[in-house]
Amino acid sequence: MTPGPGDGAAMIRPSVLVTGSGNVTGLNVVRALVADGGINVVGCDLEPWNPANRYCVNHTVPRATDPGYLDAILEIARRHGVGGVIASNDHEVRALSSNVDRLAAAGVALNGSCANHLLFLDKGATAALFEAHGIPTPRRVPLDGSVPIVVRKRFVGDGPKLVRVVRTAQEYDPSLQLSADELIATEFITGAEYTVDILSDLDGRVLSVVPRVRHVVRNGIVVFGETAGAPALLESASVLATRLGLTGINCVQCIGNDEGYFYFEVNGRPGSGIDLTVAAGVNMPALWARMVHGQTVHAAEPTWGLKLVRTYDGYFFR
Repeated sequence: MTPGPGDGAAMIRPSVLVTGSGNVTGLNVVRALVADGGINVVGCDLEPWNPANRYCVNHTVPRATDPGYLDAILEIARRHGVGGVIASNDHEVRALSSNVDRLAAAGVALNGSCANHLLFLDKGATAALFEAHGIPTPRRVPLDGSVPIVVRKRFVGDGPKLVRVVRTAQEYDPSLQLSADELIATEFITGAEYTVDILSDLDGRVLSVVPRVRHVVRNGIVVFGETAGAPALLESASVLATRLGLTGINCVQCIGNDEGYFYFEVNGRPGSGIDLTVAAGVNMPALWARMVHGQTVHAAEPTWGLKLVRTYDGYFFR
């Protein structure tokens, strides 16, 4: 990945802030940016004992829900000349997207910022967007005791996530500690589960689509995955990105079977498995960082069939 020929902005060293730099997603984004070799990388997180300290300068910030969070982000951006921010979790997406105008006034671009960025944090609104734009999605069903169904927390980025497959009447819990308005239930569809990493330019033109099969997932994080270049999946994900006006790095989730691909989630940020896409030859974080700093970028063809098995490692320090 290189800047385009004759690109005057290529002399500017991009500077990017990764929020939540110590979690799995944030750490993978930091490492991808550092691997580029031409990007100044800054991180921030809640705790000073941050494994990303191995790779970049990190700052301790308040929680995303804290009134002082945005001021802390803007101060870090000012100190380091940051031109772009990549959020690594939904809490930060909500806080930053809600203040995108203040970021823009400070000369800071937010990854994934688009007209629907905040709506993607509402699974009910996301389902409505899919339906309105002709994007296949699991049918919504009432919480009336019918099974099998999939129950999700409707709003994300304001507390713990909730995803539950209810296969039998014995597993059914109509409350799930939340009210009906806070939940969304859909039909249960069998098939292979995919996360699709999508990179679009600032005008919404799709630059790269990299689907990943989620063979094994634990606590929402893929531990065994594989890149998969099925033409029909590549096409349907590109159509989704174009119709919903996605920009920057997004990851969408779908179920694929003989009837097609059914989308149920858009995350306006990188996913935890972004390291597999990077290893497959498409460094989306670095491409986005260079793009928002005015450089022309080109995405390579990914390595299809590349597998990832996630392992646990320790960060040792004194």
